[in-house]
Amino acid sequence: MDKASKITVAALELDIRWADKTYNLDAVGRMLAALDGKCDIVVLPEMFATGFTFDSGLAEDWCGQIGDSILCFAQKHRMALCGTYLANDKNILCNRAFFQTPDGKCYHYDKRHLFSLGGEDKYLKAGESRCVFNYLGWNISMFVCYDLRFPKWMRNEGNAYDLALLPANWPARRDYAWRHLQIARAIENEAYLVSCNRRGLDASCVEHIGNSMALDYAGKPVASRLDDGVMIAELDKDRLDAFRDKYRFWQDAD
Repeated sequence: MDKASKITVAALELDIRWADKTYNLDAVGRMLAALDGKCDIVVLPEMFATGFTFDSGLAEDWCGQIGDSILCFAQKHRMALCGTYLANDKNILCNRAFFQTPDGKCYHYDKRHLFSLGGEDKYLKAGESRCVFNYLGWNISMFVCYDLRFPKWMRNEGNAYDLALLPANWPARRDYAWRHLQIARAIENEAYLVSCNRRGLDASCVEHIGNSMALDYAGKPVASRLDDGVMIAELDKDRLDAFRDKYRFWQDAD
């Protein structure tokens, strides 16, 4: 796998149709076709194929409709895809993030902090370990939505990751916290952070307005908008390395 000092990452702010996998996967397919050849990594919202649900009837293992479609998209468009889905792992449900590469490798991370205000902790099993992997010469980690509120869990010890990916279903009424917590995590971890939040109303008529972000190691926005619901950003590892070398705040971390 070739290394890349610069990569392009996109976020697709889907207006998710509740519990309709076929509709949502078709929508992803159309949006990815428009990005063919334009980016290296695409991030999708949390539970992008179903909406934020604990319905065991919608859960899958990775060889189901969702996993098969994601692998097909990654190979067809030669880009890596990240998102989450409701996973059935030996009859245990979890909110599982994935990072599917075009060459068939797939990395998984189970959401650590389950959203107790929404009852997520009553139905799903929390993850127990972080996930860091290398893709195109970049060390990448995945976190999910509510994890954003917990800096200890996201702490980038020893610069373990260069890029944090964050699929989310974050409601509009807490948008202020959404934006400022991302900025804080990027600054304190001296790493790029790219989020993808959904749009539209969920089954409980809770509004989501996207506001996905791509932030650099100093917490500054680096994204632009292509079309409605699509964010894209170019990330530069040489600049990241130079910043970390000059501002070695990470060496003084607890």
